[in-house]
Formats: sequence, C-alpha cells, structure tokens
Amino acid sequence: MLKLKSILVVVSLALIWGNSFSQSQKYEFKNSKPIPDGKVVYFDISGIKDNDHSEELVKVLSQIDGVSFCRIFKSSLKTDACQLNINSSVSADYVRAILLSNEADFDLESVTVINPASIDKRRDGLPEHYPIYQGTGDLKEDQSKYDKDKLEWSQKYPEEVKALREGMVLNNNDNAEPEYIDTENPKKDVEAYDKAKQEWYNKKNNQKK
Repeated sequence: MLKLKSILVVVSLALIWGNSFSQSQKYEFKNSKPIPDGKVVYFDISGIKDNDHSEELVKVLSQIDGVSFCRIFKSSLKTDACQLNINSSVSADYVRAILLSNEADFDLESVTVINPASIDKRRDGLPEHYPIYQGTGDLKEDQSKYDKDKLEWSQKYPEEVKALREGMVLNNNDNAEPEYIDTENPKKDVEAYDKAKQEWYNKKNNQKK
C-alpha cells in the first residue's frame, strides 16, 4: 500500500499572508453547483497510481476543514474524477497543495487557471526582485515558467519567504479568516497555513470570552 504523507489533522488549519498576497490565487474550480452550505465541485486528478492511492487521497481530502464529502470515481471519459462538497473557506489552490503533497495533481484541463498577468499589477508587500509573470499567449507554458521562477526565487531567498510569512501572519489585524497562498512549496505552505488558521481560531475564541 502506498504510504502517503499525512499533512492534515482532523481540524484543518491554514496560512495567512495578509491582504497583499490574497490576489496570488492561481486556480479556480471550473465545474461546480451550489448547495445549502457551500458548493459541490468536480475536477479530474492526474497521477493516481492505484486503488490504494485513490483511497488515501479520499481520506486526506476528507480531513480538510470545510470539506463535508469527498469521492473519487471514474468519469464517463475514464478519467479519475473527484467530487468535493465544500464551504467558502476551501480554495482550489489549497486542494492542489494537498494533492501535490500526496503525489497527485489537478488535471489542469478540469480547472480554471487564472492568468497571473493581472496579479502582478498589484505587488504590494512583495520584494522588488520577486518574479514577474511574462505572458506570451501560451497560458500553460507561461504559467509553468512563472511557477518555476517562483520556486527558484523561494529557494534562493528563504529568509525573505520566512519573513513574508511571519510578517503577514502578525499583521492580520482585521480578524479575517486566513487564506491559503501558494509559493510553489506545498508542504511548507500547508504547514504555514495550518499554523495561521490555528492562531486565527484561538484569537477568535479568546475574543468571545
């Protein structure tokens, strides 16, 4: 049985980087329909090795705070499709980080890839040498290069990444629920997201006392 990394606890927790990074979301669920407590989303998963891998992914995805139902099934097109019942706190980027941390990924044809060109017009709080998206008209290739550039940047400037994470968590003074932000390092992004969500949850509870 494929042993997958357990990166979630039953109470899922998430990274806040503040408003200056909230625009860096890169993916949206393409196929969805509303339900009373949120929405049902559908997408295809690439990289599933066997039934054991599929079952473990269901377990991990089901543990996300805000996910009330999960199943993976064969679609009519013979793809590995996933259904998630989610509330508004669950982003496509966070789900993708969970998949990547467990040796899978979105089939990008089944989700909407947000063009980062508009993102880079709002770079408040980002270092001047942070990578800039260069659009050539080939969205997938441009996105791939942008992701690679960001990953290389984060590896070259680990202290700046750490400072951004810590500073944005500390500067979350508006009591807004943390948002997951992707820096091309799924494991660390999820850990930071979990920490920030726990801090937000504790702060919220203390205010009620």
